[in-house]
Amino acid sequence: MAKASSPTDNGKQKVRSAEVGTDILKALAELSPSTSLSRLAEHVQMPASKVHRYLQALIASGFAEQDAATNHYGLGREALRVGLAALGSIDVLKVAALPLSQLRDELNESCFIAVWGNQGATVVTIEPAVRAVTVVTQMGSVLPLLTSSTGLVFAAYLPERETVELRDRELAALQHGA
Repeated sequence: MAKASSPTDNGKQKVRSAEVGTDILKALAELSPSTSLSRLAEHVQMPASKVHRYLQALIASGFAEQDAATNHYGLGREALRVGLAALGSIDVLKVAALPLSQLRDELNESCFIAVWGNQGATVVTIEPAVRAVTVVTQMGSVLPLLTSSTGLVFAAYLPERETVELRDRELAALQHGA
């Protein structure tokens, strides 16, 4: 006679299902931007039929999607939304504090973090070097776009629409000052 499953067994099964689903989501992330069912099944070491059932549930909830042209699977909009929410909860300055001080110690140079603000590259935290002569900058300082290494990094990686106005102002000021 078959043994009836207890409520505890059913709860464990639901938790195991959640674990399998998250394993498949992680695999989709690792194999991104998209992957075939067979490659995904091989990656998670499960039968393709089982992975397919989980993918159908993930697609229905928006966490995965299937490309109609290739039949490949990838992460869906809900996975993006959850990822962005997690990123938004990270205190970047707190995470960067230890590596910043380690860099300062290794180089014996002042180090800082700048973010792109409404006026340009803005210093938000500083780890000053411990020596007689150092380059001094202050929190809140706005660095030039065209004549500072920090500004040049932002100019290189930000979309041009973000920097064009500041670039044009600085170019005009440099030409008038020359």
